[in-house]
Amino acid sequence: MGKRRARTGSPVTMVQHTVALGETIRSIAYSYGIPDWRSVYQHFRNADLRRRRPDPDILHPGDHVWLEQPEEPATPYPGAPVTCRTGATYTFLAPPLVPIEVRMIDRLGEPHADRRFELVAGGNTTAGTTDSEGAVRASVPLDVRSAQLRVWIHDDDPDDEPGWQVTLDLNATRAADTLEGVQSRLANLGYYLGPIDGEERQSLRDAVEQFQRDQGLSVTGEVDDKLKRALADAHPA
Repeated sequence: MGKRRARTGSPVTMVQHTVALGETIRSIAYSYGIPDWRSVYQHFRNADLRRRRPDPDILHPGDHVWLEQPEEPATPYPGAPVTCRTGATYTFLAPPLVPIEVRMIDRLGEPHADRRFELVAGGNTTAGTTDSEGAVRASVPLDVRSAQLRVWIHDDDPDDEPGWQVTLDLNATRAADTLEGVQSRLANLGYYLGPIDGEERQSLRDAVEQFQRDQGLSVTGEVDDKLKRALADAHPA
């Protein structure tokens, strides 16, 4: 979580939050017990932030977010059974939903449009079809850390054997210039199925080579600066 700095002197306590890697306006509001993230993003003190970050789901580490600290913030739901006292009133803040999008394209860059998909996240299954751009669009709870995506790419894919399936890493994406950042981006793009641990292995090299082929790069299997730049362009956040 990012750093907090409080400023008082008025009936409202203002807090300046310094953004950490992976945080969004939604996650920051949730951590402070503020039910409506829009009240944070639209606060007049955040006008410069809105100008620099027009998408509230994409912030940069070190950004500053001003917010009004609630006198009685809602408690983020802990995700486990809670013991409550009889006769007392408790307010829990459910994790907000955040959008995710995965584009399905073939090796020629053509979208896999109108293809059936299932996304399983946090015990819930979202079913649908990809749009004309080959995109899977869905929303998942903020506190979900991974999701399983299954797409029936081919017309003759059996119901129990989709043509493409992968586990999506929904944790904060690691910096693009680290090996973990390379692994997580390749995983989310459907190239790499191994662990996100910063360790080199043959499956990572194979994924790098396939990505290089698809991007028209020299196929070396090496994690070099050219590969990292291409990955950052294909998977910015």
